[in-house]
Amino acid sequence: MTCIAGYIDKKTKTTYMGADTAGVSGYIISRRKDSKIFSRTNPYGNSMLIGFTGSFRMGQLLRYKLTIPKHIKNIDTYEYMCTYFIDEVKNILTENGFTKIVNNQNEIGKFLVAYNQRLFIIDSDLQVGESQLNYNACGSGGDIALASMRTLDNYSKENYSGEAIINTALQVSEDFCSSVRKPFVILSLKEEDNV
Repeated sequence: MTCIAGYIDKKTKTTYMGADTAGVSGYIISRRKDSKIFSRTNPYGNSMLIGFTGSFRMGQLLRYKLTIPKHIKNIDTYEYMCTYFIDEVKNILTENGFTKIVNNQNEIGKFLVAYNQRLFIIDSDLQVGESQLNYNACGSGGDIALASMRTLDNYSKENYSGEAIINTALQVSEDFCSSVRKPFVILSLKEEDNV
């Protein structure tokens, strides 16, 4: 289930993230009121957008229990995400009985994080990935959204805002993926939102 899509608009220095609202169990789809994406800011002024796939319980723990750790100035953003951020995610999910051990590794759901004008994909084994592109997506409709964003980013930049690119990617994903449904939720994060 799900489509989470993120896009960095370099002209406006704004990152957009969008998600559908489908909750899927077998052949049953419910349109959830609780969003699959949300923003979080810690007391130090570090803001993130997080969009999750899989279990809504994982999303609830990330949204309401995760404390975004302080980003120490001399630590690179990628290193921060791989260490301080992932350590906190692992602790919260483990303390609340969410992680599973599979082949001697912790396993969780997948989620996308927008931070410091970068998009990170956190995989089920807690690895942190970052695409060379200024967009990424995950979930059952993620590949479809990626194809849509690629087309819009490469050929129609002048005609589409970052928000419109995300909205179109979600619409195309809904058209071709049976587990993606409207309404869509789209949030944004400007570069100055992080102090």
